[in-house]
Amino acid sequence: MNYETLNNNVMLVELSPEEMKRFHITYDTLSSDSKHTETIIRKILNEISQEKFKIKDKIIVEALPTDNGGCFFIFTFSEKKIRYKVKRSNSDVFFCADNLNDLLDSIASLQKQSTLNSSCQIFKMNNLFYLQLSPCHKPLHSILKEFGCLINSFSKEMLNEYGEYMGEIML
Repeated sequence: MNYETLNNNVMLVELSPEEMKRFHITYDTLSSDSKHTETIIRKILNEISQEKFKIKDKIIVEALPTDNGGCFFIFTFSEKKIRYKVKRSNSDVFFCADNLNDLLDSIASLQKQSTLNSSCQIFKMNNLFYLQLSPCHKPLHSILKEFGCLINSFSKEMLNEYGEYMGEIML
């Protein structure tokens, strides 16, 4: 078994055709869902770790066949799984109405209930009407759901670019 450390996190391992026979595998029988493949990879990693290479928690394994019937394995090691969460810089929510009458009815109901006196912008895009709501309008969301839907995976930039600005109201 030949192996080479490419950097601190990546190692290339080459198995000869004889070693493939010893492990009772071929490139075609390797599968990420196979217990046998998992066992073979653990055996390869155990042999490598005896050579003082530090095995880390998470491992990505890639396999490539060689022309002579052997196989190259590329092991990428990382200490822990890193997840990133994208935070929205804009916490606005948009109310979407199918037609102008629903939008006007919802605005009339909101104006009767709201004491906030906060500015909201109205846009039209793709024959739908959008009312931009700030976080302070959260108590009014239940009323809006009667007239249309609330969307928080939307951006004002998209409305500014593709939509038509219709005006501003106070709620």
